[in-house]
Amino acid sequence: MEPHPSDSLSLDELFDLLSSQRRRHVLDFLSETSAPTTIDALADEVAVREANDQDEMSQESVSRIRTTLHHSHVPKLVDHGVLDHDELAESVVPGENIEDATRLLDAARANRTSVADSTRLQAGTN
Repeated sequence: MEPHPSDSLSLDELFDLLSSQRRRHVLDFLSETSAPTTIDALADEVAVREANDQDEMSQESVSRIRTTLHHSHVPKLVDHGVLDHDELAESVVPGENIEDATRLLDAARANRTSVADSTRLQAGTN
């Protein structure tokens, strides 16, 4: 697949990219750093974030994460300009469209919180 042009991503593309929790973990981590990150280090970081959800992390799970990052998630994010991948250095950095994705992700999280708060208020469970 050809890399995405430098224009902004459509809403459908953004929602598709954000539909995977693993890609959301990647975006969270890479939006916190501007330094190049290897796929191995990214897999370790994603595994830690996923372990917080499941309370378990094994080398086998890190290996599975590394494989899905390498073959699925990173290429998809690169194709849409959210990440840049230097295959020779085996590293990734935020791409020019990362801000579009992180802004939508932040807005969705903020909205989810306000909807939950509103629901609790309506139910009288504040």
